[in-house]
This record gives sequence, C-alpha cells and structure tokens, in this order.
Amino acid sequence: MIRVAVADDQALVRSGFVVLLRSADDIDVVGEAADGREALTETRRLLGVLRQDDSEPQLAPQPGVRSLQALVDREEAHGLPVLLVAEGEPRVLPASAQMTVFRVVDEALTAARGHAGITRASVTLRWRAAALELEIADDGLLENGGAPARDLRASLSERLRLHGGSVDATVLPDGTCPVKVRIPVDDRT
Repeated sequence: MIRVAVADDQALVRSGFVVLLRSADDIDVVGEAADGREALTETRRLLGVLRQDDSEPQLAPQPGVRSLQALVDREEAHGLPVLLVAEGEPRVLPASAQMTVFRVVDEALTAARGHAGITRASVTLRWRAAALELEIADDGLLENGGAPARDLRASLSERLRLHGGSVDATVLPDGTCPVKVRIPVDDRT
C-alpha cells in the first residue's frame, strides 16, 4: 500500500517523493534537483549523453493540410466514404496552424463516426482572402440532445483559440451537425 501525504514544506514533499520512487521496482532515481531549472539542465545533460553521435534526431514531419488525404483514406478503409474538396488558392500556414487543421478534421471525422445512420462525410477547405474555412459535414444524425456537439465544440475551441480561430458545431433542424471552422491567415507567414 502506498500512502501519500501533502505538506507545505517543499523539501519534505521532495524527500517523500524520492522515497516513494525508490520503493518502486521499475523506476530508478538518478538524481535530485533543487528546482525546476536544475531539473531541466540535468535532463538536457542526460539527453546529451544518450545521443552518442553528432547526428540530429530523426523527427517525423508533423501532420498538416497535406496529410488530410491520409485521414480520408483511413475513414474510407473503415467503410465511410469521405469527399475531400479544396477551394481557392492554398497558402502557407505556420506549422502549428497546419497541425491544428489536421487535428480539427481528425476530431470531427472521429466524432462523425458516432452519428446515427451515417453513410458519407465531406471535408471542405475554403481558402479565403483573410482565412481558411473548414467544413466537416456528414449525413448522420446527432443523438443524445447534442451533447457530443458541445463536447466537440469545446475541444476544438481550445485548439483554435491559439490561432484566433473559431468553431461552429450547431445541430441543424434536420439533426445533422456540420462543423465549421475559421482560422485567420496572415499572408506574411
């Protein structure tokens, strides 16, 4: 049995945490840091030791607008036909906005799979003068009084806020719930 006590004394909490970690069979405590800055310095030092050669780490490119076809292919492999349409002249988006576009479409398509009677979906990108507009729609009906739409809207709002964007996921009278997103585009990027 593990017991946890909360204390106001940072040193007491730190020493108790170290004792707890040392009692675990699969965790090795390699050192103690006095503060966060020292902990980061030690972490960087350890990473430097682990990277024995001078090569750069092999990083995969982050998903973005160009990766949307992979999402469409994934949905089609699961039996949901998805139409991907782009209107207007595509422009360069910052990497973080690219990833946001990908995640928005991914979350909206994932949510759409739960709609009753869904047989098809569409993803439309509209490149406007000052914004990229996305619309992810399907022919399925939203159940549970629109709660999933509220959850999706809240989740996407957090992501889009970083880019000054907005989301509308309103349940229409016919029971469908298209997801409409707007992300401002700065031509200087």
